[in-house]
Amino acid sequence: MRERKRNGSKLFLTELMIAIFFFAVVIAICIQLFSNSYTMSRDSRRLTEAVNISSNLAEYYYGWDGERDSLTAAFPMGHYEDESFIIEYDDDFNEVASGGRYYARVDFSREGRLETAYISVNKSDAELIYGIKVERIVNE
Repeated sequence: MRERKRNGSKLFLTELMIAIFFFAVVIAICIQLFSNSYTMSRDSRRLTEAVNISSNLAEYYYGWDGERDSLTAAFPMGHYEDESFIIEYDDDFNEVASGGRYYARVDFSREGRLETAYISVNKSDAELIYGIKVERIVNE
């Protein structure tokens, strides 16, 4: 009788398939982590820019004389829509005349001597990124 020789290729093939499966799972997890980190980085940059824009507008508002012309002189790309002042920004948060991807909106209201401005920075689809409310007492 002939003795049958054991073939080790089946065991090697099984080990290889397990290793490939393991690496595929690890690669899928890494791709998901990199994707999430990119999204978080982009959102963090948007929020930082929105906070900077809002802070600049709030600081200007505190020293503003209340005249429309002085606001448009300080922010030449901005324009009024009713009682709101709007400045549009491109993808890199540079001011543009129209067609921006983001916009800052300043809504004014007044009750007696208390003047309030609600400053919001939004995406073009009106999703709010950041908003603050600033108030000041004006002399009449």
